Amino acid sequence: MAVQIGAVGVSLILEIDKISTNGDYDVSSASTKQIILKDPSGNKETKTAQYFTDGTDGIIYYDTEAGDIDEAGEWYYQGYIVKGSAIFYTPEVMFPVRANL
Repeated sequence: MAVQIGAVGVSLILEIDKISTNGDYDVSSASTKQIILKDPSGNKETKTAQYFTDGTDGIIYYDTEAGDIDEAGEWYYQGYIVKGSAIFYTPEVMFPVRANL
């Protein structure tokens, strides 16, 4: 997925898998669900994630807003979930951002 600087409404979708199982992890009762964005300069910004359905499928997402994607280069995003005393991170996902003409 490549996007352009200034893109709004890009869905950053992540699946939370419990390390000890091979299936999806139910995050419907998570007290915290976030997506961390890291720009090419290394700056990080934390965004509140939404459930893709109801959280029982382990899928969260964030739709980019105006001002989120403001630099060309390799961007990364990662999920962060807190459920009870458990804390889960997803692997990082890279996506390229291209400059506009």
